[in-house]
Amino acid sequence: MATETTSIERLTAMNDLQIVRFFEHWGTALCDGADTDLDTITAGIPDEISTTPGFAEVTDLSKSQNLDPRTSARVARAVLLPLAEDPQVEPSIATALETFEDDRLLVDVILALGLVASVLLIVSTTEFDGKIGPIAFHKGKADPETIKAVTGGVFGVLKP
Repeated sequence: MATETTSIERLTAMNDLQIVRFFEHWGTALCDGADTDLDTITAGIPDEISTTPGFAEVTDLSKSQNLDPRTSARVARAVLLPLAEDPQVEPSIATALETFEDDRLLVDVILALGLVASVLLIVSTTEFDGKIGPIAFHKGKADPETIKAVTGGVFGVLKP
């Protein structure tokens, strides 16, 4: 009898190029599904998250440049792995894994920090129903402790 592979196991098995491409796939779908303006999203961030050291820097990420390939992979993992353990966010990751096609042949893949910032803001505040490809999902608000772990991980990668 075969056991089902978890989202964490599938993400952990991805190489650097795959994890960055998957982050782009999932993050773009998440942003498209959160049909809400940035001011509304930012206003909805709970105090226990917005007052976390370093979280104020999240909105500043969108003003930054793209990340190099190695840093892109580290940031993608720092965001995805903790969120794949959060029961409110994991269903959207599992849905994206079902529709993810890793068929692009690229030498390097980079992340735009604006996408990273948007994802962090959306998972911190917005609850919505969305679709990734043909599959519907519900995305709840991530647990504040998970968001603290994610932002800490991201800024741990980004700080020299």
